[in-house]
Amino acid sequence: MILRAAVIGAGNIAQGFDNPQDETILTHVKGYQKNPAFELIAIQDSDTDKAQQAAQRWNIPLACRNEAELFAQEPDVISICTPDHTHQALLWKCLESSARLMFCEKPLCHDTADAARLVEAYAQAGKSLAVNYSRRWLPSIMELCAKSQEQYGRLLSARIKYYKGFFHNGSHLVDLLAAFATPQLKDGVIVAALNDYQTADQTITAACTLASPLGDFTLMIEGYDGRKMSPLELELIFEHKRILLEELNGTHLTESSLCANTLYPDFFEFSASRTTAIASEQAMGNAMRNIAAHCNNGAALASTGETALATLRLCRQIYSLNHLRS
Repeated sequence: MILRAAVIGAGNIAQGFDNPQDETILTHVKGYQKNPAFELIAIQDSDTDKAQQAAQRWNIPLACRNEAELFAQEPDVISICTPDHTHQALLWKCLESSARLMFCEKPLCHDTADAARLVEAYAQAGKSLAVNYSRRWLPSIMELCAKSQEQYGRLLSARIKYYKGFFHNGSHLVDLLAAFATPQLKDGVIVAALNDYQTADQTITAACTLASPLGDFTLMIEGYDGRKMSPLELELIFEHKRILLEELNGTHLTESSLCANTLYPDFFEFSASRTTAIASEQAMGNAMRNIAAHCNNGAALASTGETALATLRLCRQIYSLNHLRS
């Protein structure tokens, strides 16, 4: 069946990153419009002029003045593409709508107890919740996660580089780490923090020890000032393999195998590297296909309220560590 879709928010991830004239899909609006399983019926924003401009740009039938007007259109799927601090209240409101599935930008919220109540409420209401941790919709990365658990040996260490808020952007990489290793925090310390996003979501630098089914490992988190640079990287060191995922105008994966150093006997290094490009711009299109298959055929969602809650719990534990210089 054709699913009626609506979008709350008219900013960059809702529609601003995309161009109606090309085939690249980076946003919710274009994702719905390019998938024949959906009919995009409405968009709403607290700035009504912004909603109207987006509706005109994308030929969306209705620019709604508020959520009640949007709910009256009886959508099957609603995207929430608003600032982080608004997600929680909107998710509660959307429970009152006809929508069967809410597709929310990350994070669900900043408080784990609030997020747990939301996830439970959606389960009890029989409504589905998808959260846009976009790398979970890239099959090559998920296949790599599965392979690492079988072939690469114990996980020894991990390193994250990010910018612009630990929950806002850092959680993307924590979620990816969780997909690889399902870790639990053992100990750690925050060594620095800066405000390049919001005071309630600082960009922290931390050193941690975590436990996982792949073994205990160290995690170094490096936070950078998003006003000066914007790195997003996850490096994983296994017994037999080094994995580096980095954003360089798209996602690039470098795999290196542990080899003997040919110059110095009895020394070893990660060499024999191979770098491949991963089409990260396919994530939104893949997400829409997954959501349509879930709503119409019961397919499992790749990124859910439950997986987002697990990521939030780990993020909150790390964010609540003591500061080294406090």
